[in-house]
Amino acid sequence: VTNAQFPEALRTLPPVTQLYVSVDAANPKDLKTLDQPLFADYWERFLSCLDLLKEKRQRTVYRLTLVGGYNMDDPSASVSKECHTGAKPRGSSAAASAVGENSINEVERMCCRSATSGNKDDYAETACGCLSPRTEGGQEKSPGEETPQSRAAIREEITGEKADKVRGKAKPEGQSLTDRSAAAYARLVLRGSPDLIEVKAVTYAGTSKHSKLTMKNIPWHDEVVAFCQTLCDALPTGEYAIACEHRHSCCVLIAKTSYRRDGVWHTWIDYDKFHQLATSGNTTFTGFDYCAPTPSWAVYGSAEAGFSPLEKRVFSKGKQKRLLRDKARTEQGENANGAD
Repeated sequence: VTNAQFPEALRTLPPVTQLYVSVDAANPKDLKTLDQPLFADYWERFLSCLDLLKEKRQRTVYRLTLVGGYNMDDPSASVSKECHTGAKPRGSSAAASAVGENSINEVERMCCRSATSGNKDDYAETACGCLSPRTEGGQEKSPGEETPQSRAAIREEITGEKADKVRGKAKPEGQSLTDRSAAAYARLVLRGSPDLIEVKAVTYAGTSKHSKLTMKNIPWHDEVVAFCQTLCDALPTGEYAIACEHRHSCCVLIAKTSYRRDGVWHTWIDYDKFHQLATSGNTTFTGFDYCAPTPSWAVYGSAEAGFSPLEKRVFSKGKQKRLLRDKARTEQGENANGAD
């Protein structure tokens, strides 16, 4: 992992499995504010590192961290909307109609916010539909769920803007902070041509005199997904697409579409193959030479949303924990009655 401030070290770096570059901002002013660089020529160093990244033949990755109100739309500015299951915040009036791009994902965000925070006491008893597995391939989806295809149609319906995707040409900047930020990051992507782009929501670590961030600045997973789609739309058509997600971490992986072979993403690493190539003396091998198929549960849009089948999700508090506990007790009672 590099912070893109030492181009000479990057130039002489031998082949590595995966070279990460932290792209903390898309312009000099924000980079200085966020990273507080040591060098006066920090921006020139940053761009030089991105140029060198394009020359690397092995896997390269941009790492982006999203902060609401800084490099994407402020999550707290969204218009409240009724849950697509019919659940509404207690004591509230009917939800306002969706206005503007911030409302595109509000339905799923309201549901997932209460679930992931464990605080569903402000919501009706009905379980949220967005907690249901999201599936593709003709299988049933959750009510009101968006797909990558439908999201563009919804954006066009709300904003009246059509996606201007021309091969080799970036999409013109929009008016929202998310659109402007995505367009700026797209220019950096075209400059460094990374194999992968890892996008995650900032992790809240408390408020202090050194940080003014609050929970209002923390994007939800669906907002991260929406930003990634906007970024893909701002890039030349067909070059990048959302490949993987891990909902629990609010993390999304964008990949070059060349890593999708015969309809199957190959974003994982064959480490044995890499070590074989790295010790062969041949430094011209590429990331495609040691890629491995992505497990179906890690692919974007899968029912598991990035959760390994070998892992078990634990709800430490709130109604979800109580619902699971009551369900387990009911099943135990039914099994006992069946045994009798």
